[in-house]
Amino acid sequence: MFKVEGLDEYESLELFSWHAFRQPHPGEGYMDLSRPVVQYCGGVPLALQVLGSSLFGKAADVWKNALQNLDVITEGKIQKILRISFDSLQDHDKLPFLHIACFFIGKDKDFSTTVLDECEFATNIGIQNLVDRCLLIIDGFNKLTMHQLLQDMGRGIIREESLEDPGKRTRVWNKDASNVLRKLTGTETIKGLMLNIPMLIKDESSKIISSGSNRKRFHVEDYDGNCSSSRRRLGFFSWQSISSSSTNSFPVSNEIGFKTEAFRRMHNLELLLLDNVKISGRYEDFPKILIWLSWRGFALKSIPTNFSLENLIAFDLRNSSLQHVWKGTRFLPRLKILNLSH
Repeated sequence: MFKVEGLDEYESLELFSWHAFRQPHPGEGYMDLSRPVVQYCGGVPLALQVLGSSLFGKAADVWKNALQNLDVITEGKIQKILRISFDSLQDHDKLPFLHIACFFIGKDKDFSTTVLDECEFATNIGIQNLVDRCLLIIDGFNKLTMHQLLQDMGRGIIREESLEDPGKRTRVWNKDASNVLRKLTGTETIKGLMLNIPMLIKDESSKIISSGSNRKRFHVEDYDGNCSSSRRRLGFFSWQSISSSSTNSFPVSNEIGFKTEAFRRMHNLELLLLDNVKISGRYEDFPKILIWLSWRGFALKSIPTNFSLENLIAFDLRNSSLQHVWKGTRFLPRLKILNLSH
């Protein structure tokens, strides 16, 4: 193990100043305000960048208010520093940040923008604001990436919505999503749900093997969310054949079964991301306003006719068992992105 030392005081002040003042030293009259902030960041570059960016262009009274918040920091210091930057965002930037932290890390920027626009976000402006605040990075492959600490903070904010009942949160993923579906506790509050069975099994196995694994500096999902190479802008669909010789990326033993009844109360669910999840029951129980449906490893041979898909913008059924898409014809007027590859 090699312990990485933090920046020293001089380096910390310079890095902080580049983000807070766009120059290597504090602006006139701001030195006394800058030093305590730099000291609290403890030489951690991410904290210096994020907090400095959040204070850029702000008046002295805003700085003083930030210092008062820093004064109460004890445990979880870095997370609380990062939370200050989140709290300073406008509401129209907070919501995309939380959606991205939960569902869009590793996804193509253009794809993410298409979906988030349908969630009534000012996505392009919001993403740029998050990049300017060092809360989000667009990598060289045009994918959305985020430091693991920032993703942890975003997901922590979601958990605070309802500490005891995940079904009352706006977004749920993996273990909490599994519990919500299994216990039928989902409510109309949920707007996004992600359940990746292979990743859930991997995470649980990792906890058993080691309680303290190292984290990557920047987190990218294990599976590729870039649909740009297979985009098709389509609206009217007829019955079509698909080879039935597909093989799932993971063994069938990884599948865990749930009931469609679990979705009955999720009237506001817009984003549904499933991987190797087997669901049985009446498909009319699914929400009617789904915007993005990604169901990799879909187990049925055709899509049920009573599965409401009319509001879909993005539809992903990769690695499925489809032999044909559906019987007859269907009109999906809003669909922009379709991926049915094996």
